[in-house]
Amino acid sequence: MRPETITAWSAAVQALAAIVSLIVAGVLAFVTYRYVKLTKGILDETSKAREANEDSARAALDSVKLMRQQLEEQAGLGHFIVKSTIDRAVAAIEAILQPEPLRNFNVLSTCCERGSPTSQN
Repeated sequence: MRPETITAWSAAVQALAAIVSLIVAGVLAFVTYRYVKLTKGILDETSKAREANEDSARAALDSVKLMRQQLEEQAGLGHFIVKSTIDRAVAAIEAILQPEPLRNFNVLSTCCERGSPTSQN
């Protein structure tokens, strides 16, 4: 090729390169816009999911606190039940071990039948 031909076509090649560059820049701007929009949607959904997880975690923590409180109350009640059962058992054993005055009521009933003042009336 001769230098004159190259010079004549250089303007056309530069114009074509500028058009291709403009088209590529437009496509890149469109893709970037779609990427930003998609990323914002993902961020919004992620924020909603995070808030839902935080609410769920708060509810779970409240539930654990309530279960802990119930367990502590039941543990205290269990201690009371065991103590009262032991107290009743000890009282029953002490009642068995103590002498029983007038346990035999047959003595009184035979006394009344033989001639006590109340049976003669």
